[in-house]
Amino acid sequence: RPLVLLHWTMITLFIISFFVILLTTWLLQYYKYEKYLKNIKGPRPWPLFGNTLQMGTTTDVLPTLLDNQKKYGDLFKIYLGFATPFLLISNPQFLEFLLGSTKILEKSSNYKFLHRWLGTGLLTSESKYSTLLQLAD
Repeated sequence: RPLVLLHWTMITLFIISFFVILLTTWLLQYYKYEKYLKNIKGPRPWPLFGNTLQMGTTTDVLPTLLDNQKKYGDLFKIYLGFATPFLLISNPQFLEFLLGSTKILEKSSNYKFLHRWLGTGLLTSESKYSTLLQLAD
């Protein structure tokens, strides 16, 4: 009987430890980005899930984002789980400034997996084609 109790105690401690480590990891990542994004408004994220649960089903994502745009303006942030926060921009002048800048235009690490299939091109380059993009204007 004591071995069974010890077994369940160990399992319980393992599960609690796992969630404490998971929560701590999420909070550290959240505050790492929040020190830079604190002045940008957005819906309050839930620990571990971010704003994922607020999105609902796949058919609810766009209406939810449009509601957030009405609440928070042309620039707002959302957190989706453990991923890097997303900045959503709906102001055309701000987008033109960002896309026209060769210093700001750097691809995120999410584009690296596309290199195998697409090679280096307009979508996956690191500003190699910025002069071509400016010439196209």
